[in-house]
Amino acid sequence: MRTQKSKLPAPKKPPLPGDPLPTMPEGQRKIVYAAIDEFAEHGYAATSTFAIAKRAGVSEALIFKYFKNKAMLLKQALFPVLAATLMPIAIRGMKNVAKVRHETFAAFVREFLKDRLDFARRHKKHLRILLQELPLNDELRAKAVAVLKSELFPVMRQKILEFQKTGELRAMPPETVLKLLAPQVIALVLGRTVFASEASVPDEEIAIAELIETMLCGVGQTASRTKNASRKREVNK
Repeated sequence: MRTQKSKLPAPKKPPLPGDPLPTMPEGQRKIVYAAIDEFAEHGYAATSTFAIAKRAGVSEALIFKYFKNKAMLLKQALFPVLAATLMPIAIRGMKNVAKVRHETFAAFVREFLKDRLDFARRHKKHLRILLQELPLNDELRAKAVAVLKSELFPVMRQKILEFQKTGELRAMPPETVLKLLAPQVIALVLGRTVFASEASVPDEEIAIAELIETMLCGVGQTASRTKNASRKREVNK
């Protein structure tokens, strides 16, 4: 009499690379990461659940098994995934740079910018979604601000006070310094990674050097340059 061999369960497939939620069913994970790609490329409004399903290689019905609609997919899955992957990595990287001792403020800003540029290139898709949704989503915006205030601002405040003591930075409230410098850093990082191709922007080292000079000296001529210009005018008379 032939004995029937017991059927062994199929081995579970490993989580997707960098998966922050390894316990999520594979089909659900595929949907989430396909949605990230679609939202990043086309925007939330222009993305359909059909396009997400096609990209994920699953049926559209499977999306509705896990999520009531596209809005719930965004709220229940994408925001937690982005929060789990993006914000901790972003904060950790900035804090690591800020904790290192730097001889000059310029050296600190240079390392900080290089770290942020590298981060933005690696997470371009996630940043695009966040930039699309932050102005529209009060809850997401409030969470991002709360994390920055509690985790990052104290570290950056200490760094600014450090360079104010050496005389490199003007004696003004550290919060004011952050408000003045942060938009310049954000503009350079996003301008080189999210909003433009590398071919359309200046050389990275030149761009960083120009930004640091602008931070330290402003857009007007420094006193030494003004003196040199005056001397040249006197010589040419």
